[in-house]
Amino acid sequence: MEHQPLTEEEFQKTFVPPMLDCTDNAEEVVDLWNYAEPALKETWPEVCSCDFKVKHIYESNDGQWQHVFIPVHLSNVYFVVVIDKKAKHVIGHHVLNLGEKYGVGQCT
Repeated sequence: MEHQPLTEEEFQKTFVPPMLDCTDNAEEVVDLWNYAEPALKETWPEVCSCDFKVKHIYESNDGQWQHVFIPVHLSNVYFVVVIDKKAKHVIGHHVLNLGEKYGVGQCT
């Protein structure tokens, strides 16, 4: 399976507000780890893939997209796998740095 990094623009196109927190009851649409493990290892080869776990799952309000958030070894950084729920396939991933993007975890 090819690993497709998504640009910020491509990632933003998969947001349909409000994004719904479905962490506790999300449907497994695809084999997440079949995509995520090699992509994570490619991005962070120094980290054991056994250390990665899903933290949050959000779905777009229209039911098209699922965003699976996997925290990485960097503070406030997530590896987000984007799934097209209707087509039942992974479209790619995006490294979301909340500290850079929103100032999360930074004192002012």
